[in-house]
Amino acid sequence: MVDDCDPTFSRVLGSATSDADGNFAFPLAKIGSTHYLSFHARGFNPLRITVKVRYFAREKLIVKLPIGG
Repeated sequence: MVDDCDPTFSRVLGSATSDADGNFAFPLAKIGSTHYLSFHARGFNPLRITVKVRYFAREKLIVKLPIGG
């Protein structure tokens, strides 16, 4: 599960569920926008990252969650 949050990560603005291969999409992400993404999955520690969408960016973002302990 991926949540698109406000800059403090305290409010969820949108969510996406990944498929069996871990792929997900936020189709409303526009060039120049900043997204505060919170990743979480059972058995893994959560991860928060900030992503700025740029016109020259690659379409694919690869994120590896740390194994939970």
